[in-house]
Amino acid sequence: MGEVNLPKLKPWYKVVTPSEDLREGKPLDASEFAVHLDQVRDGRANEDYQNPVRFFERTLLTKSLRQMAGEVVRRLSGEKTETSAIFNMATQFGGGKTHALTLLYHLASHGPKADKWPGVSTILEQAGIREMPEAGGQMREEARKLIAWEDIKDESLSLDEPQRKQLDLSIKRGRCDFTESVWRTYKNVMYLDKENQIETMDLGLVTSSAAESLTKLILSALRQKDIVAKEVPPRYLVRNWPPAFTEWSTKAVRDAFFASPQFPRLLYPDTIKETIARGVSEGHIAYAAKSPKEGYAPFLYKTTLDASDVEISEDIFILTSAEAEKHIEPPQLTRLQVSPERARLKPGMKQTFTVEALDQFGHKVQTGDLEWNATGGVIEADGVFTAGPNEGNFIVSIKSEGKVGTAEVTIAEEQTSEPEPPPLLTGPQKLTWSGELAPQKWTNLYMKVLTKLVSGGDLKIRVSIEATLKEAAADQQVEETKAALRGLGLDDNVETK
Repeated sequence: MGEVNLPKLKPWYKVVTPSEDLREGKPLDASEFAVHLDQVRDGRANEDYQNPVRFFERTLLTKSLRQMAGEVVRRLSGEKTETSAIFNMATQFGGGKTHALTLLYHLASHGPKADKWPGVSTILEQAGIREMPEAGGQMREEARKLIAWEDIKDESLSLDEPQRKQLDLSIKRGRCDFTESVWRTYKNVMYLDKENQIETMDLGLVTSSAAESLTKLILSALRQKDIVAKEVPPRYLVRNWPPAFTEWSTKAVRDAFFASPQFPRLLYPDTIKETIARGVSEGHIAYAAKSPKEGYAPFLYKTTLDASDVEISEDIFILTSAEAEKHIEPPQLTRLQVSPERARLKPGMKQTFTVEALDQFGHKVQTGDLEWNATGGVIEADGVFTAGPNEGNFIVSIKSEGKVGTAEVTIAEEQTSEPEPPPLLTGPQKLTWSGELAPQKWTNLYMKVLTKLVSGGDLKIRVSIEATLKEAAADQQVEETKAALRGLGLDDNVETK
């Protein structure tokens, strides 16, 4: 029998590299050898267990470990087939139970970050999952625990009486913990402040005992800061009255509470009707509709008005008490205004003067007999003045019901002196601005800019509109826009592309 040449085996130390502690002859530390899961959770474990990358580098993923980890990953991903809610890890002491739980802890708590760790791709392949599911915060963790306990109950396992009681207790505790985690999670409320900037309100550390519901807790906090209001008093409308308005439509009043961060948000939109009704009965505002003739009809002021009778419409208005008094106090002649106030004529020339009779509110009123008088010439009953031959400064006057109005007349053959130049104006005389404005700031522009400019003098506004139309309703939007422009008395010549 001939000799058989067997391949020569290499020594083991040339095939594998011993770990660092073996190479350097370090003594075995039992505290490093035996991992404690609570220490991993609290960040107190040895680096080899605490650092997940290092942990996976030093862990041999056996077939059974990959299979169990794969099923857990499927369960965490929402899959309920080819997996289980309970795993019975029956091994002897030192069999790797805590090591396996540490591996699962790192996978579950790091989410997709774990995808690149050594060996995790094989676990994902085993699970049939593309990536690790997101690691949840406290609320998601509590939800997962509760779902796990309820799934265990749904599996109708053969449990003895103490086990069933323990399961029911765990579900009850899980529901309580989940509820508290919801309250602790939804603690930041974001809203637009009065400067149209996003503000965040932190409710702090709250529990379910703080209010009947989380919604009521949030609303209570917002009401304390006057961000949300159940109702507003009539005086609030008067204090925040747009300066440019003598009358304010009830629809615009209601819309202001939902469009402008200057106003609190109303819990119930119909409460504005109650505010208007109270304001009318208490004499803070008047409620009126435009009459086809001059004035208002109906006109309600300092009288009982039921909130259900208040109409929210563009054709119904409220007026301040000061404006309302003008419509209920009998008009009285207070001033006769002659036009022109000054005239310069040559002898023998004629000038027609007219007069407006105004009441205490500046409204035109009818008067009785008018009596014209003049010096320096002759004035007819129809207000036509004929200059006399004498040069000088004279007066044209009109009298009615004890009130007198006057105008000045200068009679001269030639202009003897240069007219006085108008006084020099100092400071800027004209203001212009153009730019783009975000929709949420339109109301602010009106409240903070336009109302102040219109109350200070002449204001002209040129508007350029460019809008992207929804394809399915483009024609309808065009027609609605044209109709709205016509309703405002504007040209409806809309260009489309």
